[in-house]
Amino acid sequence: MKNIPKCNEADISLKDVQQGEEIFERGVTRMSDSTVYAAVTAKRTDAESKRLRALATAWDLVERNMQQLEDDAVFTIAAHIDDLTACRVANAQLDRLEEIGTQRELSLEDIDMQDVECRSNKCLDSTASGVPED
Repeated sequence: MKNIPKCNEADISLKDVQQGEEIFERGVTRMSDSTVYAAVTAKRTDAESKRLRALATAWDLVERNMQQLEDDAVFTIAAHIDDLTACRVANAQLDRLEEIGTQRELSLEDIDMQDVECRSNKCLDSTASGVPED
């Protein structure tokens, strides 16, 4: 796993997202409603993918014994932090897209995605509480 490049690495930080919000909003205001709707749908999928990736790296930490954690601590924890950052960035982007969609009065309600997000967050919380502390 160490030598496999991750395709979901966060190319930008949460700070970058916050600083680029004005530029982002100018671009989105030029989009048609159908394009904004498609962007929200795509970003929901992206955010869910990143949530699942963070969950997978959390479980990878939980399943390791103490020796494995010590051997791979820097890499494994860094990978998990990268995955959590990517998840937070995707969620911030999604939140802003959904706000814009709501301002345009687009119908963006998707109960299934909200349920998936809730279950996923509960899993992340439970795995984080199961990581042994030194």
